[in-house]
Amino acid sequence: MTLYSIRADLFTRTLTAMALVVSLHGGAALADQPARAPAKPATVTECDRLAADPQDQDKVAPGVPKKKIDAPAAIKACRHAVAEQPDQPRLLYQLARALIYGDRFNTDDIEDSEVVRILNHAAESGYPAAQLLVGLWLLKDGTDEKRTTAIRWVERAADTGNVIAQIWLGDHFSRPKARGGSFERAVTWYQRAHDQGNAEATVLLGTLLYQDDRSDQPNRRRGLRFLRTAANGGNLTARTFLATYSIYGEIDDFSEDEAVDFLTEMAKQGSYGARITLFTHFQSTRNTARIRWVVCTAPERQRRGLMIMLENFEFCN
Repeated sequence: MTLYSIRADLFTRTLTAMALVVSLHGGAALADQPARAPAKPATVTECDRLAADPQDQDKVAPGVPKKKIDAPAAIKACRHAVAEQPDQPRLLYQLARALIYGDRFNTDDIEDSEVVRILNHAAESGYPAAQLLVGLWLLKDGTDEKRTTAIRWVERAADTGNVIAQIWLGDHFSRPKARGGSFERAVTWYQRAHDQGNAEATVLLGTLLYQDDRSDQPNRRRGLRFLRTAANGGNLTARTFLATYSIYGEIDDFSEDEAVDFLTEMAKQGSYGARITLFTHFQSTRNTARIRWVVCTAPERQRRGLMIMLENFEFCN
């Protein structure tokens, strides 16, 4: 194998992994999180019913997705609830959420925004969802000082067991170019989310360990154990990774025909990572007909990416 082909192979694998992780996260959002049992029973208010966040583990009512929130009604209900319980951080967080979706967020003067003041109050009162959101907003500032403060806020949320914060920290520290990037810290945060039974964290942890190029076999074996655990639980992203590594000849969880069949089905369901793996495989076997299917039946954005790899923008004409 030439140096060029080795580099091309590594580049393709990186693209595949990135595409699979994007599909795992569903773009940006994680799956709705189950609510944790409160320390003491909480009174469910109209604010909870109208503005609870589906991803908030401390909600006391079923969450309302962004597209379904009735912002004017939620703002009215949450203002009333906060007036009656001004120090209840859950209600403060939900009022801020209603204001954001009701276009009441003053982006011209963010530091003096009512939303930011309310969120800061909720965060300082120890509400994890608010701590996470404050941290993510501070990250947009870009300065080292704000970045350090932002990470501390996210870590405070993660330390309470907030799965989304834990996974975000795993993602952050796993990036080689991240300020303060740390493989060990990424593993720690993914592990903590995995320990709470989060299948997405299990896949991310397994992938990070398996692709660790700093060590030989121990981390790869650990990573495979996590991926196989998730796959056995029915996680399709984990099964896609295992099929991919099987096609590359690194493991034998799937035969070649089984891997191709499974990845073809996943490609039909929208997995870009599956299409990249199939594209690479059919190129190596010089199967032009199957390459044409992989490229030309792909959604438009995926098709453009595959044509760049093919270096032929007229391929499907």
